[in-house]
Formats: sequence, structure tokens, C-alpha cells
Amino acid sequence: MKNILYCKLKPFFLYSMIVLSIIILTSCDTNPHTTTQAIATTEITTESISTTESDTTSETTTEKIVVESTPLATVQIPFSITTNYPYKEYRDAYEDFVGWISIPGTKIDYPIVQTTDNEHYLNYDYTNSKNYAGAVYMDYKNKGNFYDNHISLYGHYMKNGTMFHDLHLFKEQSFFNENHSIYLTGLREKFRYEIYSVQIVSAYTYRLYLNLDASELNEYALHFQRESLFDHEIENTDQLKLLTLVTCTYEFDNARLLIHAYQAESVPFD
Repeated sequence: MKNILYCKLKPFFLYSMIVLSIIILTSCDTNPHTTTQAIATTEITTESISTTESDTTSETTTEKIVVESTPLATVQIPFSITTNYPYKEYRDAYEDFVGWISIPGTKIDYPIVQTTDNEHYLNYDYTNSKNYAGAVYMDYKNKGNFYDNHISLYGHYMKNGTMFHDLHLFKEQSFFNENHSIYLTGLREKFRYEIYSVQIVSAYTYRLYLNLDASELNEYALHFQRESLFDHEIENTDQLKLLTLVTCTYEFDNARLLIHAYQAESVPFD
């Protein structure tokens, strides 16, 4: 298991790691701190929600997190084809709805929500109903329009196979080698991200940085690549945009699984 302490990053990151104590993104329990020198960070706390470590498989919970319609999964159209916006009913019905995530080869096919903190949707689903399975949600420090150069999304690892459970498939090299796409749908465009890095880190010691400038972002992306469990090249480094997915994992106490991807394509809606 690799411990990421930013020892391979440029002095900017090494200095930030020393000065700022324990910050990173999490899908289990997150307490965000304010930005420092225009660099947004997110902290993984040492306390995990009990449902991430227990069998939350009751009929009530399962029914509440099932999404009745999944247009991207239902309408099999090529990514490059321009279409009308497919999620109008969610956008109109749910105030915090910002988009959709779908990962081929997995059961991950969910609405994305965002609010003013990183705690609320740990225990509420995308309809804003109380639910221990939570929702897939975007870091509150992201703009919510999918134009940030580093987006972070969180979701619980549920033992009943829902939410971000299937991110654990990427810990197997054979699955990683065959599955590299993440599809995000914003309010104006749809995006394909290419997965290139898988990390298992400690929530006690690891931090994630948002809102970096271009040179810092490129070095950060290379850091993710160096520390990945598996090798995969990065392309499109001239206008690099990153995505990180986070969920719990249990190789050691308070571990987190991070899936890193870069934006490979984008197509606007009609």
C-alpha cells in the first residue's frame, strides 16, 4: 500500500503539506476548511458514518436510493452526438441537482448534487430525504458548473452494492485495464473523463487541493500518476482538467479510495 505524503511534489506542495495539517476529500465524513492562498482543500475526518462499515441493506434504504429513470443508460447514443439536455425533470424538481455521473462497467449511474457544505449529503439522498446511503455530491468549493480545473465527487461505499461501492472494482488491475471512462453531465455540456490513477490513502494524513493554477495542476496530476496502483498515461495536458472520486475502503483504519481522471472530451447540448 502506498502512503502519499507529497514527498515527490514540488516545494509548493511540500510547504503546503507542512503548514496545513490534515486536509483531503472524503466520501465518508468531511469537514471542509477555508481556502489558503486561493488553494481550496478538503479534510477527511477521523470519524466515519456507521453505515459505511455496516450492512445497510434494508428495503427502505434501497428503495430510496434507486433512481427510476437513467436517460444516459436508457438512450444508447454515441457520446459525440449533440443532444438536448436529458435531465430536465431532475433539474426542475431538485434545487441542489447539478448533473449526472455514469461509469460503464459498474452500477454507478446517479444524480449529482451540491450544497453549501460537505456534510449534508452524507445522510440525505438527492431528493433531500433522510437516507443513510447519502448521495453522490460535489465538493461545495467547486463552482457546480463543471468548469473547475479539479472537481471532486464523494459517495458512500455501500455493502449492498449501491452508490460508490463499485469504485472498488478499480482496485483490480484487470478491471482497471479494461475500464477507463467516466461520463459526467452538467447543465450545459456532457463530458468524458479518462481514468488514469487509483490511490488508497489515509484520511489522517492526506490532503486534496482544488483551484490550482496550470503549472501546479500539471504537477499535481503527475503526482497522482506516480502514486497510482497501476500505470496509465495522461493526455491533453495543455488544458488539463481533473476529476477525483472518493469513497471509503478498509485496507487499514480510516482508509480512502481515490479514483483520478482527466477530461478527455466535452460536447455541448443543443
